[in-house]
Amino acid sequence: MTNTAPYGRPEAARASMKADFDFIIDRIIGKHRTVTLVQVVAVRDENGNGEPDVGCVDLKPLVMAKDPHGKLYSHGTLYNVPFFRLQGGSNAIIIDPQVGDIGIAVIADRDISNVKSTKAEAPPGSDRRYSLDQALYIGGLLNGEPQQYITFTSKGINITSPTAVTINAPTLTFNGNEMIVNAKQSVSVQTQTVNLTATQAFNIVSPQSAYTGKVIINGIDFDTHKHQDVQPGKGLTGLPSA
Repeated sequence: MTNTAPYGRPEAARASMKADFDFIIDRIIGKHRTVTLVQVVAVRDENGNGEPDVGCVDLKPLVMAKDPHGKLYSHGTLYNVPFFRLQGGSNAIIIDPQVGDIGIAVIADRDISNVKSTKAEAPPGSDRRYSLDQALYIGGLLNGEPQQYITFTSKGINITSPTAVTINAPTLTFNGNEMIVNAKQSVSVQTQTVNLTATQAFNIVSPQSAYTGKVIINGIDFDTHKHQDVQPGKGLTGLPSA
């Protein structure tokens, strides 16, 4: 009597075993989250100052899930996900995420909740492995054209802002062979003392110049100085004196 069952033939048995192993491996791999695209749905402001804290965002995974029957469904929101900031010690470049940003979620292999709470070495918070709720957010993928940015090119560095650029420091030093300031409306300098030193020439070109306060040129008060050897009529005066 001939055995017509699939496992009656060695090649059929091997094919079936391979399918079984493929299924098992696929299920195991499917439980290990690694990296996925996400969108920021909330930026947490724990300090209540209207600015993002060095902390967490809420994320929505963008790649939908699929059940064994092929039906698609959305993931739930990932809450309190730490976001990346380029920082070393007390020095940082602050470009914090905003609602609507798209980036990547990197999934930790163990539960990081205790480390998030203590910011120190700690045991895993649970036995969960490669779970979406153990994500870390790194932003800046598939987003729109920026309006405020720093551009590094072969010709130099460009800083662009539609509003203002503010630099705060106790001391500001600019070194270079040439400094050009192009201001369409005005230039304002507010300080106690202004010292300008030119080794060759100091030129001011303007259709109108106005000075308020005491002006001293070569040690002589421009407002109250007197001239010697004054002559009437069309004669010239002598040099000014203090």
